[in-house]
Amino acid sequence: MNGYYVSGTFKQYESKKYTPDNSVLPEKINAAALYNGVLYIATVTGMFIISGDTISRVFPEFENENITSLLPCGKKQMYISFGKTVCLISDGKCIKTREFGDKVVSVKRSADDLWILTESMIIKTDPLFENDLLARPVEGGTATAFEIFGSGAYAATQTNLSVLHGKRLEWQNIFPDRSGLPQTAINDLKFDSAGFLWFATDLGAYIYDTHSFWLSPEKIAQLPENSVRKICFDGCGGTYFATDAGVAVLKNGETKYYSADRWVTSNKIIDIAVSDDGKLLYAVAANGLSVISVHDTTLAKKAAYYEEQTEKNNIRRGFVAARLPDGSVNITDNDGLWTAWYVAGECFRYAVTGDADALKKARRGMEAILFLENISGIEGFPARAVRYKGEHGFGDGHKEWSFSPDKSCEWRGDTSSDEITGHFFGSFIYYDFCANDEEKAKIRTSICKIADHIIDNSFRLVDRDGKPTTWANWNADLLNHDDRWFAERGTNSLELLMYLKVCEHMTGNKKYTDMYNYYAVEKHMLMNIVKYKIRDAHVCHIDEVLTFISSIVLLMLEKDQTLRKYILCGLDDIIQYEKTERQPLFSFVQAAFSDNDDEIAKGVRSLREMPLDMRTYSSHNSDRKGLIYDTEQTAVFEEPQLKEPLPYHEFNLTRPNKNVFRPDTFGHGAISDGTAFLLPYWFGRYMGILKEASEEK
Repeated sequence: MNGYYVSGTFKQYESKKYTPDNSVLPEKINAAALYNGVLYIATVTGMFIISGDTISRVFPEFENENITSLLPCGKKQMYISFGKTVCLISDGKCIKTREFGDKVVSVKRSADDLWILTESMIIKTDPLFENDLLARPVEGGTATAFEIFGSGAYAATQTNLSVLHGKRLEWQNIFPDRSGLPQTAINDLKFDSAGFLWFATDLGAYIYDTHSFWLSPEKIAQLPENSVRKICFDGCGGTYFATDAGVAVLKNGETKYYSADRWVTSNKIIDIAVSDDGKLLYAVAANGLSVISVHDTTLAKKAAYYEEQTEKNNIRRGFVAARLPDGSVNITDNDGLWTAWYVAGECFRYAVTGDADALKKARRGMEAILFLENISGIEGFPARAVRYKGEHGFGDGHKEWSFSPDKSCEWRGDTSSDEITGHFFGSFIYYDFCANDEEKAKIRTSICKIADHIIDNSFRLVDRDGKPTTWANWNADLLNHDDRWFAERGTNSLELLMYLKVCEHMTGNKKYTDMYNYYAVEKHMLMNIVKYKIRDAHVCHIDEVLTFISSIVLLMLEKDQTLRKYILCGLDDIIQYEKTERQPLFSFVQAAFSDNDDEIAKGVRSLREMPLDMRTYSSHNSDRKGLIYDTEQTAVFEEPQLKEPLPYHEFNLTRPNKNVFRPDTFGHGAISDGTAFLLPYWFGRYMGILKEASEEK
């Protein structure tokens, strides 16, 4: 180990969504604005406010009016518009109304004047609409957006940008073919505090210095390329964009997206509002309102949250499983593997904290893993999963499910290398970190049964039908000389060496030592693992999971520096290929066992970005412009995918066997467990490569 990362507080985002289904909001919302710390919502049937979790109607005199814009002014006044009408509200009452010649597009207020932009006119009047100081037709067709700054006014039309200037406030026009003005619809204009004019257009966001210099999405990556409807600013340097790819937030020089369905009700955002401190962001879509809040947290607090939620939602008879929307659990082919992840995470937590709760949970999970090895009735053959009466699929006659002798449950066969690797990983970590003498004896017996079953069956798992299972193959001749197993050659070689090393460690039996040395050298499995990751265009991810957890165990046990060299060469090779994923466990394993700690910060960033909402959502990012795609996937019969994964907050909280390079995700509301965070976090803490800032004081 070379270095470590000290993690302090960071910003954590959460979202709450209001739709006609879960609130009194109507079917369509037009706009929103903050007024005295309360959010006002303009809709097709009048105005509403949101205060805390409560949404209620205000100004009943405007019920059934299609309110299109809101302009808060000071602490007591607000202008609203609908159709051709503008109303002044003061102290909660409408005190003045004026109707204009055509539809009102925008209302702006300067210190002493009120500016009204309609589709064809610009009017400068007093705050009570009584004395017009200016009334001039716009030039260039229908007006679409308006902004004032100092004594100047900027109006966007279908063809140009018009600027009122000089003592007589005459129009000067800026055209796309004579400037950097984009030739597209301009939807919103906003001046920032530096005096630069920001454009929301159908071709993305632009910045103009109001003289001759333009910034466009083609020039700087931070500007959204997708259609932008509205722009707003907080009081601490943040810029917010309502786009047709969700909300984009430019802060601290980086733009992040918050898209549907995880963060907002629809990708087509109509309007946005933000608190001055940037801690509350409101995103309006036609089908609902989303409130994205920000608070300070730490990785330790986040770990405690995931711990609590996993216990609440994902524990089933000691196993870890996703909770489906109907309240049932999702029994999968890999219940044993992911339960082993959970067990290992709790063991590392126990080693770091000494918390009896961690020991209790690790023990419960370990008992579930041991049960899988016993239920099949085949010596050393663990089941993939078990299910009981009343659980989904029980007794459906599926050929891979078999009844237990008492018919109380069914167990699933065709067990894979994934499950066996999980068994050895979880069992070893529990054995060394948590087990008492009685438990060690049980684990030792179970693990050796599995190993001996594999050895006695020509390094295969043999199912109840007498046939080898589909993927559980560690036969050296097949791995080395059968081209059908080229993709598993390195990974399964690493797995077998790990199995044998664990058995040697637990028993001291020379049989396992001799076999380990023979297969490592004579069957050149050490050479196989020097480059065990087959370049697969990043479409298969379970092998990475298996190789990293196998590497943890093997590098904890193997003390011979010559043999470690081969394992570490393979580890470096796979991290160089996989580091683009920014998977926390992968980053921390490399840092824990090598002198290369380059990836620690990326792993920490991913832990920070993981969403607190553990439900699975569908998202559609493939319409987002500016994403860079790969084409290697077509060579392995897959669709092209992203060159780089999106930030972790943009997709579901998911285990690292899932493909994070796909721009779109598919979810149905199942509640994931927290092991994707908990195992790498506590492993990093245990290995000393990750520390909390509070520990440094």
